[in-house]
Amino acid sequence: SRIIVICLLKTIAQHIKDWFKAFLYAFLIILFLKVFVVGIFLVPSNSMENTLHPGDVLIVNKLAYGPRMPITILSIPLLHGNLPGKNQTKSYLDWLQLPYFRLPGFSQPKKGDVVVFNYPLDTEHPIDHKSFYVKRIVALPGDEIKLINGRVFINDTLQNMLMNEMSDYIAVTDFDMDENDFEELGIHYAYRTLPKGEWHISVTAWQVQLLSNDKRIYSISKIQDKKYQKIDLLYDNYQNWNRDFFGPLSVPAKGDTILLTKQNLSLYKKVIEKYENAILLVKNDTIYVDDKPQNHYVFKQNYYFVMGDNRHHSVDSRFWGFVPESHIIGRVKTVLYSPKSSKRKWFKAIE
Repeated sequence: SRIIVICLLKTIAQHIKDWFKAFLYAFLIILFLKVFVVGIFLVPSNSMENTLHPGDVLIVNKLAYGPRMPITILSIPLLHGNLPGKNQTKSYLDWLQLPYFRLPGFSQPKKGDVVVFNYPLDTEHPIDHKSFYVKRIVALPGDEIKLINGRVFINDTLQNMLMNEMSDYIAVTDFDMDENDFEELGIHYAYRTLPKGEWHISVTAWQVQLLSNDKRIYSISKIQDKKYQKIDLLYDNYQNWNRDFFGPLSVPAKGDTILLTKQNLSLYKKVIEKYENAILLVKNDTIYVDDKPQNHYVFKQNYYFVMGDNRHHSVDSRFWGFVPESHIIGRVKTVLYSPKSSKRKWFKAIE
């Protein structure tokens, strides 16, 4: 009987060892895929409607632009930012960080790509543990962007409106229309601005056409910021830009040289200090970079200008500035699951 017990214990030990190996291999494969191949992210807000909806689960292709190598290497695998719980304990040690490096990818970011990136102005965490944002690339490094009446111009060329690009409108309707009527028309954001008949809605251009042909709609007019109407933007100290009247603004490209002046300093000071790790000071009308008087600056990396498709409900590059190349995680490839509509629950490609 003793021999039987010993054999049984050996068998159990071997099974435990085999299960542990299988678990370890599976964990390493999942970790490899997460770091170098794909990521899964949840859309937290309505800033990308009507393309993406709150609660959508996204598959992000990290191979598209090349996987970014881990920066904060002393991190708990598969956890981001803080540990679960109310104490906000960090899931990493930030005293050892590697320089930013990206492996070669299959392509370069281009206009129109929907990307997931680390929020640049998150100051609580290192780059690879900053909070996640998802937006669409509107302007590339070296481009000049401006908005006039909400329309985007790149290098003085008017850009086509996106199929799912949304803006805010006022619709005057008959008194019987309610939220359910707008939902049936595929309009998810609608609320009354007056007790009867007037609604504030967020819609696409094709939805405007649909509403214009609806006999219950008496009129529909676009809401937009007025020229020189100042709102809380990163660039407020420089110009009275807003969501619909913005720029012109040049997007920095790696190797580009700009003339440093007191007039354009507010546009690029944050970029130079926070993302280029240079010290910038102004003393007696002289600009110093790393304690040396300079009237020019050469950028060390590429930057991108991003916006949400829901143009009046997106806090994006118009508000907080450029996305550094080092903060880009990957391109959104597919909506894995969407709870918003029964017509698009699983696997929808992103354009």
